[in-house]
Amino acid sequence: MQQPLAETHDVHERGAAVEAKSAQRSAPPHEMNEFEEAQILAMLELPSVAQKIGGLTLVASYCKARNSRYPAGFVARVYEAVGEAFLDNLLHSPDAAHNDVAVNVLSVFCTVPELAALPAMVARISSLLAILQRSELQTPIAADTVNCALTLAASSAEAAHETFSSGLLRVISEYLCTVPDVDETWLTRLHGVLQAMPPPPEAVAEAAARPAALFAAAQDKQKFACLAVLDALLDSCSCACPFPEPGASAELFRGLQFDVRLGLACILFSRLGEQERCGALSLANSMICLCGISWAYCPWPALEAPQLGNSGLSAHKFFSLLTSLSTVEVRVLLRTTTASSVTKMKTLAACFSILDHVMDLVFSSEDDSGVAQDVGSAFAAQAVDQLSLVNADVQNFLLECKETNNTENAAIVFALHFLGTWLAVCEESIDTSLNPELVPYVVNVAIARPETFHLVLQGMPALTEKEDTRTVFLFQCAGLTLLADFICECASQIVSSLQGSAESTPMLMQSLEAQISSALTALCNVLVLEQRALADFATPLGRVLSALSRCITANGAETGSEMLFLHMAVTALLVVHRNRTSGAAADADADAGAAADAASVAGVAVAVLERYLTDHGTQWQALAGLWLLGLQTLASCVRDGVAPVQQRVEAAGLCAQLRDMLGKGTLAAWAPPLDVNTVASLAHALTSPPAAVNTSSQ
Repeated sequence: MQQPLAETHDVHERGAAVEAKSAQRSAPPHEMNEFEEAQILAMLELPSVAQKIGGLTLVASYCKARNSRYPAGFVARVYEAVGEAFLDNLLHSPDAAHNDVAVNVLSVFCTVPELAALPAMVARISSLLAILQRSELQTPIAADTVNCALTLAASSAEAAHETFSSGLLRVISEYLCTVPDVDETWLTRLHGVLQAMPPPPEAVAEAAARPAALFAAAQDKQKFACLAVLDALLDSCSCACPFPEPGASAELFRGLQFDVRLGLACILFSRLGEQERCGALSLANSMICLCGISWAYCPWPALEAPQLGNSGLSAHKFFSLLTSLSTVEVRVLLRTTTASSVTKMKTLAACFSILDHVMDLVFSSEDDSGVAQDVGSAFAAQAVDQLSLVNADVQNFLLECKETNNTENAAIVFALHFLGTWLAVCEESIDTSLNPELVPYVVNVAIARPETFHLVLQGMPALTEKEDTRTVFLFQCAGLTLLADFICECASQIVSSLQGSAESTPMLMQSLEAQISSALTALCNVLVLEQRALADFATPLGRVLSALSRCITANGAETGSEMLFLHMAVTALLVVHRNRTSGAAADADADAGAAADAASVAGVAVAVLERYLTDHGTQWQALAGLWLLGLQTLASCVRDGVAPVQQRVEAAGLCAQLRDMLGKGTLAAWAPPLDVNTVASLAHALTSPPAAVNTSSQ
């Protein structure tokens, strides 16, 4: 019968210590043979506490010398031989020597997945927390416990969750920031655990509070240890997608903002090595993603830090420095990414993300918090100049990839996203020209790596507005087919979500709507601006019409995002009209299906356009141009005798309402106002009989 540890503590304390030290000193360098393994297992089955502890110490020493890689079968037999009760007694013992033996052998057990997944192992996290809380920081037991905790946290999702919820993550983070000469492998392992199983933001905010305070005040090695811990913690919150929604967790992380910015300013204004620079820019990006770009430039009075003199945290200098460093890093790394390292890719991702937020700031009238933009005109102009340089380097980088037929370089993803955003947000006064030679390459990358297409979608409307790039997109590569396929896929996902046949979240729907809206705008540009015949594209355009018709039917005219579904209806009407005027041939079945689709979208378009005459609502500012385009397209369809559309217009009261509102002068009072002559001409066109009615949907 196993003796309780409490009853044998005094008797065996000295013997246990001697056995443990002896075992540690005599740990042989060679692999244990079967005889030695049998001896250890025999020691563990003896009633003597000292013998058991000696056997466990031998096991831990062997495995530690071999980086915990020892046959899982032997480790499992050790676990069975020692028994869970004895292991727990060691963990709960008031003797630090017993605790140390327990945490070391527990680290070994965690390397075997079947053992790590046991509920009893997860339950021991509270014991590790208690040992850490009562141990002096600069002691072997504290170091061994942190090592064990990191090993256990990485062993299973359940263990990671318990580590986060119990407060152990906070204690580990504080330990790594305060112990001198922290082992860098622990920082790497902490980062790995947080990336594999991201903790809840609340747990991260709690764990980061003390490291942030230390980061602001620490010097030299301790400051960089705090930097590594904060980078690992905050990156785990902002790494869910490459370019997170700015300011999503601003309130939760508000308490860290001053300390992190102060610590980063001290670092960024000094000379840095590659690793420190990567960590600093990564941390800055995480703070921007979590707290918004205003974190980098807001003029907090409290931030006039005396320890930085006049150069540190003024309202705009930190923002300017961050933009400059990110620009330089991107330009350098794009020239040296043929043999990409993990560190380089991490730095490139952080810098591109920072510049993405800078673009949103300097090209918008308000920042992400709704406060009037105030980064200073000189700093804003400097940022635009730097972004222009990055745009040139991005296009050169992509041209080099095109020349070598390289579609796999990891940096391509970041370059395409920057290019798409640059084309989308730049003002007309900024040169946003895209080298037409890049268009086929971008399309080829999207075909080879479909996940990249959404990255350039923001810039697709700008690409299709300009004749030179639109020509290449349409007639020199499979651009329109790719765009049509993407619209069909998005529409299908929206239909599945509306019908409840697929799981959906508000965030997912928002992302889908944003992506399909950019794609619809690009297609509208093609249909409105391209004067050449599109007969060769009848098939992909027919697929778009069918997909949009199903989506509109599933949604109905009264629910969902009204702007999105009006956008779909207007685009579908444009497709109907261009197919009608292109002279494309279609078989009878396809013709009948297109007629039904045309009637469906025409009905919805007329209904929404009609409703906005009586109640144009708060969205009118965004809807005005789309509404007018819809009206113009209806008039064109009536003029050219597209029967399904004409029949819907005649059955509706749209024309009568238009004439009534023209008579009252109401349209001119709207903000933005509609041109009365334009609307009057469209109203006349909608009521004029066509020269020859075509009963075909084409």
